[in-house]
Amino acid sequence: MEMQAPVYPQVPVRSSVSKLAIWSLVTGILSLFCSFLTGIPAVIMGILSLKKIKNSNGTLGGGGMAIAGITTGIVCGLLGLASLAALAAPIMIRQRHKAEAIAISASIREFHVHAIEYSIEHGGVFPDQTTATQLLAGVKVGHLSTGNWHYFPQASDSTTNEILLISPATPDTIVLHVDGSIESLKDKEEVRKLIDSSRTPPAEIPATRR
Repeated sequence: MEMQAPVYPQVPVRSSVSKLAIWSLVTGILSLFCSFLTGIPAVIMGILSLKKIKNSNGTLGGGGMAIAGITTGIVCGLLGLASLAALAAPIMIRQRHKAEAIAISASIREFHVHAIEYSIEHGGVFPDQTTATQLLAGVKVGHLSTGNWHYFPQASDSTTNEILLISPATPDTIVLHVDGSIESLKDKEEVRKLIDSSRTPPAEIPATRR
C-alpha cells in the first residue's frame, strides 16, 4: 500500500503595489499643475507598470493607479500643449506682422529713391501711376494685409511734409512723405482722414500678395 504524500495547504501570495504605478499616479496628478512636464513621465511609467503587473503572475498590483496616471497625464498634457499654442499664436502673429512691416518699410524707401531719381530726370515730376505700379509690382505683401497702395503722383517735391505713398495695412499702415520720412499708423480711421485731407488725389494701386 503506497503512502500518499501529504498535501499542504497553499499559502496565498500577497501581491505588492507596483512602485511605478504609484509614481505614475503621482506624476499624473502633478500634471494638473505642470502639464506635459510631468504628464509625459506619468504616461511612460504607467505603461511600464502595466507591463510589469501583467507579467508578475499576480505578485504585483496597482493597475488601476497606473491607468489613472496614464489618463491624467495624457489629458493634462494635451490641455497644457493647447494652452501654450493659444498663448504662442498671438506672439507669432505679431512677430510676423512686425517682420512684414520692416520688409515693406525697406521696399518703400527703395521706392522713394526711384521716385526722386525720376523726379530729377523729369523736372520735379514724380512717376505717373503706370510707372509707380511697375515699381510696386515687386513689393509683395502678406495675405493678412488689407487694402491697396495709395500713391499720390501729383505730390510736389517742394512740400516736404506732403504724402507720396501709403501702404496696405499689415496691420500697421506705413506712410511715406515726399522728404523720405516714414510714419506708422495703426488706426484705419486716421489713415482715411489722412487720405481725405491730402492736397492731391491718390491713385489706388492693387497690392501684390504672396
